[in-house]
Amino acid sequence: MGNLKLLQEGLKKLWTNELYSEKFNASPLKHKDFDHALKHVFKAASRLMEMTEEIDHSEMELDPAAVRKYLADLVISTVRLANVNPSGELDIELAVFERIERKMGVNLLRLNDCTCQFGNCPIHM
Repeated sequence: MGNLKLLQEGLKKLWTNELYSEKFNASPLKHKDFDHALKHVFKAASRLMEMTEEIDHSEMELDPAAVRKYLADLVISTVRLANVNPSGELDIELAVFERIERKMGVNLLRLNDCTCQFGNCPIHM
């Protein structure tokens, strides 16, 4: 089991509906948990965007602690989205591997065997 799968299983025990208000939990909307997690994704992404926008117009630099915090929030909230997907739980680790492999045209399981630094080996052709 990979780290994303461990995170996904652990988060099920930590991010529960017990944390929400009675009104939220009483809502019959099937997508309410998904929508809530999606808002957390946008909130974290917006914070990062605000930081880079401010840097574009000043002498500031990115705050590494803030970047770390918001990137973690993005991952946590994305895993939550996979857990509460209205169509059924999604294996986020499998989805990430499949997406990378499709998009990059590589087999990630074979990538460990490569020493070419993305050159012209059979793995990257």
